[in-house]
Parts: sequence; structure tokens; C-alpha cells
Amino acid sequence: MVRFGPPIQPDPTNPSLPGIDSPPPLTTGAVTRRDSWPSREAAYASFAANAFFSTWDPRVLQRYVERGLVDAEDGGVRLGMPPLQEALAFAGTDGSGAVWDQLPNLEPRVAVRWVVPGKPDHPEIGGPDATQERVWRRPCQLVEC
Repeated sequence: MVRFGPPIQPDPTNPSLPGIDSPPPLTTGAVTRRDSWPSREAAYASFAANAFFSTWDPRVLQRYVERGLVDAEDGGVRLGMPPLQEALAFAGTDGSGAVWDQLPNLEPRVAVRWVVPGKPDHPEIGGPDATQERVWRRPCQLVEC
């Protein structure tokens, strides 16, 4: 089982910086997203056509459809987490810029593992060298450091 925490991102791309009056885009997207489909096959097709999900490896997307959707009373499927709950989870991520700033100071005994988005044959998300910057934000990556 893998648990994903809130995204850790640098302040310039943090959608919920103080002083910005609009809600974070992920929060708005969660509230307005579709939450039910007539079948898992229809859900997969819908996700695969979506700009966000189309970047996912098809095997990961298939697992998301298998595990992230639940059977609905009407015979279709729906999101396992209601959109409002998802929006509340995203709304609570406004500290990610502060976490990003503190990554270099994190004690070496705390293991950090990165799940980096993208595909080998596509442009790097965040621009050239974004992955290297993200992963090496904390110079000491090993517990033995």
C-alpha cells in the first residue's frame, strides 16, 4: 500500500500562497470534477481523455480505476473519495511551500521518497532539470549521511 501526502512544491508554483484570493486550482478542480460513471470501462476512457490523467502510465491509471472507484447503488461506479472531501484535502496543502523551504534542513534519519510525474519521452513537468532540483533539494538523501 502506498499513501501519498500533500504535494511538496516550491513557493513560486504553490497555488495557495498567502495573498492570493482565489482557491487553489486543485481544490476547485476537485469540487467540480465528475464523480460517477456507468462502468469502470467508461471511467477509464474518461480519465484517459483528461489532460491530467492522460500523462499517467496506463497500468497506474488502470489500478486507479480498479481501486479508486467503488460500486455505486445504480450499478455504475463512483469515486471512492467524494469530491468535497478531496477538495478539503487539497485546501489543506497551503503549507507545502514552507515544507519545500525546510527540506534541506530535514534530519537525515527521516527518509524521503519521491514520486516524480511524467513519461520518459515527454517534456519534463516543471521545465528542464525540475526533477533534479526537486529530488536534490535535500542534499543528504541517505540515513547514513
